[in-house]
Amino acid sequence: MNIVEMVEELFRNVPYSAPAQEAKKRITSALTREYDMLIEDRTPIRAMGKLLELYGALEDGAALAGYDAEAVNSWKMDEAALRKEDVRRVFRKTRYCVYLGCLCAALAISDIVGLVLYRNPSILLLLLLHGAIAWWALRKAEKSGKAYCYGKCVLTPDGMDYFKMMADRYRKRNLNGIVLCLSVIVYFAFTLYSAASGAHYKISELQEMIYGNGLIYQLPVYICLKNFFCSRYAERCFDEGSRRGYRMHLKAAAAISMGYWLLVLLLLWILQNHITYTVNYFMAALTLFLIMLLVYDLTLRRAVVTNNITLNKKRLAAFSLILCLTFSYHFLRMDSWVIQPYISRVSAVEHRDNQIQYHEDTGVYTITTEGKDFRILQLTDIHLGGSAFSASKDLKALKAVHRLIEYTKPDLVVVTGDMVFPVGVISFSLNNYTPVMQFGSFMRNIGVPWAFVYGNHDTESYASSSAEDLNELYQSMSYRSTQNLLYPYIQPDITGRNNQVIEIRNRDGSLNQALFLLDSNAYTGEGLNTYDYIHDDQVAWYEKQVKRLSEEEGHTISSLAFFHMPLQEYKEAYALYEKGSSKVQYHFGVIGETMIDKICCSDHPSSFFDRAEMLGSTKGMFCGHDHYNNLSVTYRGIQLTYGMSIDYLAMPDIAEDTAQRGGTLITLDKDSKFKVKQVKLTNIERAEKE
Repeated sequence: MNIVEMVEELFRNVPYSAPAQEAKKRITSALTREYDMLIEDRTPIRAMGKLLELYGALEDGAALAGYDAEAVNSWKMDEAALRKEDVRRVFRKTRYCVYLGCLCAALAISDIVGLVLYRNPSILLLLLLHGAIAWWALRKAEKSGKAYCYGKCVLTPDGMDYFKMMADRYRKRNLNGIVLCLSVIVYFAFTLYSAASGAHYKISELQEMIYGNGLIYQLPVYICLKNFFCSRYAERCFDEGSRRGYRMHLKAAAAISMGYWLLVLLLLWILQNHITYTVNYFMAALTLFLIMLLVYDLTLRRAVVTNNITLNKKRLAAFSLILCLTFSYHFLRMDSWVIQPYISRVSAVEHRDNQIQYHEDTGVYTITTEGKDFRILQLTDIHLGGSAFSASKDLKALKAVHRLIEYTKPDLVVVTGDMVFPVGVISFSLNNYTPVMQFGSFMRNIGVPWAFVYGNHDTESYASSSAEDLNELYQSMSYRSTQNLLYPYIQPDITGRNNQVIEIRNRDGSLNQALFLLDSNAYTGEGLNTYDYIHDDQVAWYEKQVKRLSEEEGHTISSLAFFHMPLQEYKEAYALYEKGSSKVQYHFGVIGETMIDKICCSDHPSSFFDRAEMLGSTKGMFCGHDHYNNLSVTYRGIQLTYGMSIDYLAMPDIAEDTAQRGGTLITLDKDSKFKVKQVKLTNIERAEKE
């Protein structure tokens, strides 16, 4: 024990007040002088022991400092002392007023920015409103805070402990907050400058960038003001000496931070023509700044707080959870280019160079075949995960696709949905943009024309990119730039994503087949995984195109339809097939799904099959979705075929299964007849070994 600790022990049960604080100082000085005399002929331990023996009671220590018994009693007997419950109630009221006032003050600053930029009278009214509320709330906080000004307040020991805790909390928040918020504002200014200098923005666009991103400077201003006022009110019960050191730290922290960032910005401005990625250097400077702040928190800050580092387990757990979830979310959205070296090395597959035309007005691609037949390879449910964790399975999927294309040498590849799989808990990725780009690059290197329909997983609601984002990406990779993706630049104004028709014509110009690529959509939103269907407006568009082409050709055209999720008629046909009904003609394949719903179709009936039967044009329909199903049967005059899946990722343990993996080859004859054949990957691998 030292003298300071001894004095604290003497005053342990004495209410906190200005007279008691002054008495502490005087008694400390008196005991120090007495200790200096005692230590002349004693060891330090014996001198301290003698001091405790002589002045171990408050009355004895007070008498040594010149206080009488009446003075000691006045320190002990103050009935007006504020207890912890009283202090907490008053300070909570003060804090709420501070929070409201500082929030309105931050909004008022944003209003000033908006007023300067736009000179709009309505913004002036908002400024007056926010300013009035801020003034009223902070005035109210000032009045309630007068209850514990130094020299006026008297606090019980537990009340004083509460104030020490609150002063510590807001001093630390204020010291860290002012430097961190300054960094955020500097970063915003740097980003704004980089954007403005790197592109030709109009004044109105720059104004929108500043005003539209107001939260970036509103939040730091609010945090700084809130911490400043709360720390100010929390430390008002302390004497000026204890406050002076804290203010010096605060000023020094602000000055050093400002100087640091001015130096960083100056260096970046000088070196901007000599470095390529300025933002990387800025982020390095930010990292160094955070390290400096951490070192300060662990060392110098202890001089102005009672407990420098306190561990709140609940708060630590909450922040850790938030940090973990935030990191996980951003990690799952990251691009992964692990399989890119393989994609870059993929060579072109030899195929017939058929003539392809795109009609700008209709958005229709026309392929004129130069051969005796025309081969279409249906691939489905490729399920690229797009993460470093799914890279090995993604690589297997792409190699499987390459083997199938190289073996069948098709004139056209049609992917019937679920090209990607942005389901974080399985693929460890929410990124559906990068794997789409990678598959597009992969197909561009192979060189075979391809088209696709969307599946339910391609644009999951939680995926990083929406259908609109992917539409822009697909258009950037489409025929004008790659010469092999047949993605329309204009699409019909109907339900779904990428509904299109592709015309396959013979050398003499006659229509061989019309390929209808229809979006079976994703989910209805009526429940978890409630599958959607082909809507009536899509069916009406299909009928219109069939009639248009039939009128142009002078007869009912022949057509095929591709979509992702099976129609309810697939389930009807399979039920009849199981019963041995003559209404269904079996061609090949199995229903291999083992779930309750072996055929996962929508609960909503679609009119598409009935309309196709009525029109008499479409003789074949091709889907995917159910990875173990590859049955092909003819029902009511239409061949219904499940394509063989590629998936190595989505279904549990499917990577180890092989019988279901492959493609479906559709061969068109010149007379518009077609043959459908399964191409199993296991057969290709067996042939390669032989």
